[in-house]
Amino acid sequence: MNDIQSRIHQLRLKINLSQEEFGKQIGLSKSGISNIENGKRTISDTHIKIICSTFGVSEQWLRTGEDLAQSVKELETFIDYLKSLDFSVSIEPVSDSETEITVKNQTVTAIFTEDEFKNLQKKNKDAIVGMILLQQHKYKKKEPSSAATDNDSEG
Repeated sequence: MNDIQSRIHQLRLKINLSQEEFGKQIGLSKSGISNIENGKRTISDTHIKIICSTFGVSEQWLRTGEDLAQSVKELETFIDYLKSLDFSVSIEPVSDSETEITVKNQTVTAIFTEDEFKNLQKKNKDAIVGMILLQQHKYKKKEPSSAATDNDSEG
């Protein structure tokens, strides 16, 4: 379960508070916290904001599980990687909720939505990890078996 209820539970345990103590700090009863953690009650936007300000957690993380700082760092790293491949990257807001990301070099220009760009980033990461695992597998095939050397020393 990776939802807001489990993140509230995780946060409460991390800061070592009982349901009663946690609830007092945000204006809810012990049973209110229990019902939220068990998914029997939804949490209001007001209480989400109180939790974030009281316990110093990001609203983005609490609502989605996504660590915004980590996402920004990964995005910057990926853009730096594209630049190392001689692509330029520009990010332009097109509305309050939408952004276009243009990637181009001397011969190619592509425009991505945020979701499409995140997908490109994920597929790139998956491809690199896959190639590393393949290379690791090839390397392990070339190594002499440690079991064979262990058996030779026993005899």
